[in-house]
Amino acid sequence: MKKLLPLLPLLLLLAGCASQPDAANWTPPIQNSRATFLWKHRGGTLAGEADITNDVRGNVEIRLTKDLPKPLLEITSMTDGHFSATGPLAGGGWSGDASRSPVRFSLWTALAAAWRGAYPARDGRQEVHTDSYRAAVWKESGRIRELSVSSSDNGEVIRLVFR
Repeated sequence: MKKLLPLLPLLLLLAGCASQPDAANWTPPIQNSRATFLWKHRGGTLAGEADITNDVRGNVEIRLTKDLPKPLLEITSMTDGHFSATGPLAGGGWSGDASRSPVRFSLWTALAAAWRGAYPARDGRQEVHTDSYRAAVWKESGRIRELSVSSSDNGEVIRLVFR
């Protein structure tokens, strides 16, 4: 036992290194934002809190909550085109290429794209129109104050108001 004591610090160091996550794959978030959301859709209206995180790579994660321990919906949109949705509002969930996502998630992919596009936007109110949706952003003092996307097809709307 006494022979192993001098090796203890080395063994602890090696054990600690082995349990560390791969630093090359970890990217710190560059912004965490909290907003109030309003989602109007064919089935009704839902309001609550949204947490949006994006990292330096441009990946976006959106979590919708409403006084529950678990999120109602978690959306992850990666810059490589991967999209996933989980939680009770995801209807069993989905993961895959964003361009092939089910119609029920099309406005959420648009919201993530609008969030990415809002960063380089100048202060003031601006809109972007595509064939399938309209995105509007209001920035003030370099901060996003409001972001909304609305479907051109079915009247669905997602609106985020930031604090």
